Amino acid sequence: MAGGTEVLVHADADDVAEAVAARLMARLVEIQRDFRVPQIALTGGRIASRAYQRLASEGARSAVDWSQVELWWGDERFVPAGSEDRNDTSTLEVLTANLQLDAKRVHPMPASGGDLDLDGAAAAYAAELAGTTF
Repeated sequence: MAGGTEVLVHADADDVAEAVAARLMARLVEIQRDFRVPQIALTGGRIASRAYQRLASEGARSAVDWSQVELWWGDERFVPAGSEDRNDTSTLEVLTANLQLDAKRVHPMPASGGDLDLDGAAAAYAAELAGTTF
């Protein structure tokens, strides 16, 4: 659909997660085929979590070189690292169980309990993101 908005309707949340994972896998293969580094902005939520589970199971058998994929977070809670309230905690548990990720290419947002307050953490992540094209 050139220049327009495409609306996709799925029967339920599982179908949405399956479709998201399939489209993302196809896009990752395409990007790497063009010798580019994929940049993924991850988020939290039930449907996203289901999509990550499918991505991890399918990704382990795919043509994607996961060690060359950059992972970022589009939203996160400012709570201690490892907290179950953080999106990166559950996401990384799922993805690292099946995919060969390079830890240097995983970019979680800063957590509370460190040297940075909330504003400092936001500024630090913005600086890390600077120049990244998704």
